Amino acid sequence: VRTMSTVKSALLYFAVAAAASGPEVAEILQDGREKVRAGRADRAQVLYREALGRLGLSDSVAEDRAALFEALAEAKMAQGKESDAVGAVEAAYDVLLAALGPDDAKVGAALGRLADAHA
Repeated sequence: VRTMSTVKSALLYFAVAAAASGPEVAEILQDGREKVRAGRADRAQVLYREALGRLGLSDSVAEDRAALFEALAEAKMAQGKESDAVGAVEAAYDVLLAALGPDDAKVGAALGRLADAHA
């Protein structure tokens, strides 16, 4: 049950994040989702990690980084790597918290997803 609710929450987040992300990140998120659906979560992970490496660490790309970490969590869950998936959700939360501060609604939503991941 926990796995399904976490994955459903993540998929909803990815749809919203893709709409809010820059065009390149939105394409990467879409391509990665297709790979996960096709049973190629390992390929999606590589795609997400490469994109994270190219984005850099500035606050201006924090939401894109968080979306990619959330997507990475989905790929990890698809491979049955729950603890790695939780780590990726934690990274997404940490990125948003550092960039936006604790009072931002996006940080609150990320905290909710983190709580779901730990449930």
